Amino acid sequence: MEQATDGTWISMVPPLVAIGLAIALRHAILSLCLGVYVGILIIQDFNPFIALQRFFDTYLANAIGDESRAAILLFCLLLSGMVAIAASSGGLRGLSHMIERAASTPKRAQVGTWLLGMAVFIDDYANALLVGSTLRPTMDRLKISREKLAFLVDSTAAPVASLAVISSWIAAEVSFVANEFTRLGINQNPFLTVVASLQYRYYPILMLAFVLIIALSQRDFGPMLKAEQSARNQPDPAPVDEKQSPEKTTINPTHKHGRWYDAFIPIIVTILAMAVGMYIDGLAQLQQHDQHTSHQFWKIFGEARAAIVLLWSSIIGCFTAIALSVLKRILTIKETTLALFHGMKLVLPALVVLVLAWSISDICHELGTAAYLADAVDIVPSALIPATVFAVSAIASFATGSSWGTMGIVFPLVIPIAYSIGGEQILVESIGSVLAGSVFGDHCSPISDTTILSSMATECDLADHVRTQLPYAVVVGIVSVIIGEVGVGLGWWNSWVALGLGCAILTVLAFGIGRKAASEHGQKIP
Repeated sequence: MEQATDGTWISMVPPLVAIGLAIALRHAILSLCLGVYVGILIIQDFNPFIALQRFFDTYLANAIGDESRAAILLFCLLLSGMVAIAASSGGLRGLSHMIERAASTPKRAQVGTWLLGMAVFIDDYANALLVGSTLRPTMDRLKISREKLAFLVDSTAAPVASLAVISSWIAAEVSFVANEFTRLGINQNPFLTVVASLQYRYYPILMLAFVLIIALSQRDFGPMLKAEQSARNQPDPAPVDEKQSPEKTTINPTHKHGRWYDAFIPIIVTILAMAVGMYIDGLAQLQQHDQHTSHQFWKIFGEARAAIVLLWSSIIGCFTAIALSVLKRILTIKETTLALFHGMKLVLPALVVLVLAWSISDICHELGTAAYLADAVDIVPSALIPATVFAVSAIASFATGSSWGTMGIVFPLVIPIAYSIGGEQILVESIGSVLAGSVFGDHCSPISDTTILSSMATECDLADHVRTQLPYAVVVGIVSVIIGEVGVGLGWWNSWVALGLGCAILTVLAFGIGRKAASEHGQKIP
């Protein structure tokens, strides 16, 4: 269909169907399936039989068959298996107890979650899975709601990875910008341009600040406050050995009494393998294309195949967990194997959602959803281009559920417009706005991969996670647009003043409308 490829109003139908049904039915898989099918119907001229055939043999097959996506799926399976082995050996319980001793109050635990999220900056997927799985038992014991943990995890994962200059995101960011610079003949260093845009990424920076403000103040509002009140009034968790058997539960520690380092070592090995792997693979990619070996450190990281590095890192981490459990005779080979496959089994529903989310992202790309939204950029004043770019990127990311997909589609549309209208300054600000808007839309979307993974890692219901996180994301988003995108765009102040004002406003809001969760007896929890 011609209208499908040109990016018309009909390109918005599939994501709106998926999102609307996900909110109404609270069933992500069914909603995404219907959204994907509706999109294929549009592409296939509303032939229901051909659309059903293409659903399986084209879109699902492509979503699974793509090398990077297949690597991400295997990474999630292996990482979940690694966590399950660490749990079965008792290492995760030991690590949880160690963290609990340091994080003896809800405030300390939440600040600790923020710090750990900041530390795992290499990749947002790894961040969500590692931090969520590791801290979940501690949060349960301290009666912190799963919704709050999911928010803490989700709101540090993508923001910190998108801001880090050593991460899987830097590769995508630099490559998107470099492609457009080459095509347009812009003689600027893509990496330095991306780094220059960091100060204009108001949403991820202010969201990280807001998470810390919420953690330190222990104040919540909206649905999150209700979730925290409910968690505080729950009875004390049953002792580990009184819980259900491992076959009937999620990743929980067994009766084994492993040491904290039985869980910590595989986790830190995985993170180090990611960092080293990014360098080795990036260097290999550069050497494959030319003979020069003296490259900038950052450029090497920018050329790495992030998904492949994540896969190999998870393999190394998984084998480390297996070796520790078997060689120390904490688990038998059979017990280790059962734990591995049990952990993999737990993430299968989330991976189905992830595959369907990729499928609908592909359909949105084919229908021109982001192109349809980006047309609005042509008719706005240059001073408001960054704010408009943020809005377009946010809507596209929300609709498609993919921040990377949004960047890949919006960058080719925005960079030529921003450069031709406003020159280098508007260009840098717009690049920051694309990245910030993509993260914001990703945070709000129920079909986002990081939203799904955060929900999975913390074992929080997906609909509950979206419902409780959305007000926080919207508050930070509004402050980011008004104080950052609009204020700086109109010349009211510079980006650093905007960030300072944003933090001050969020602090006032947290103390002004936020309340501390209290027990049934009215006692506020420190």
